[in-house]
Amino acid sequence: MNKLIGRVSVAALAIAFAGEALAVEWNVSLWGKRRAFTEHVERLAELVAERTNGEFTLNLSYGGLSKNRENLDGISIGAFEMAQFCAGYHADKNPTITVLELPFLGVSSLEQEVELSMAVYQHPAAVEDLGRWNAVLLMPSPLPQYNIAGAGDAPASL
Repeated sequence: MNKLIGRVSVAALAIAFAGEALAVEWNVSLWGKRRAFTEHVERLAELVAERTNGEFTLNLSYGGLSKNRENLDGISIGAFEMAQFCAGYHADKNPTITVLELPFLGVSSLEQEVELSMAVYQHPAAVEDLGRWNAVLLMPSPLPQYNIAGAGDAPASL
């Protein structure tokens, strides 16, 4: 009986350690405070943990891992696994995706913005561009277009 208990204990420990070895954690660098711009990353972290039964977790850090203009550098050197960044902060590091920041792209919804962003992200030039930083673009952080306010009747066309 003692041999059986010993074997079961060893098997249970082996399974426990194997489970721990399979668990994956990614550190995610964000900046500022939690806000509308980061809610999709918060939700992604929840979904990843939920759908992997906690075997894969995203540890979100707001400014604790990197400064906002250094997130691509942090990925490049392996300081963390995932980050949110603003292409306009350093156009020299990723010139291909700054095309998404041009005015008057004709994007009229967040859905269109996501579709356009994903098409640019998959373009070979963008893949090569971000590859210099050992980075892969996963998903956009769509924001509604900013608006201009004024007096009088709104223009009907440009």
